[in-house]
Amino acid sequence: MAFCKYCGKELREGMRFCGGCGNAVEVVVPQKQIIYEEEKPMESILDNKTVVALTLGVLAFSLVAIIVVSFLTKDVPATSNLLGNLPSYFI
Repeated sequence: MAFCKYCGKELREGMRFCGGCGNAVEVVVPQKQIIYEEEKPMESILDNKTVVALTLGVLAFSLVAIIVVSFLTKDVPATSNLLGNLPSYFI
């Protein structure tokens, strides 16, 4: 299928002049038109409420871990040898 390069009217095979504008026929093969979708801004994976909730959860977990460790180690003297009876130069 060919079209007139001046007016765009479809040309039948064998035509020497365009029936729309009268110009001499120069065959122009239409190219495939590429239509791009509108780019959308990338949405954040986490909204503000989720970030706040995760932050508070991590802080709460850390506080509980500190409390548990402090209760488990409160009876252990600071100078005790946790590795047994090894001489101090091995520690």
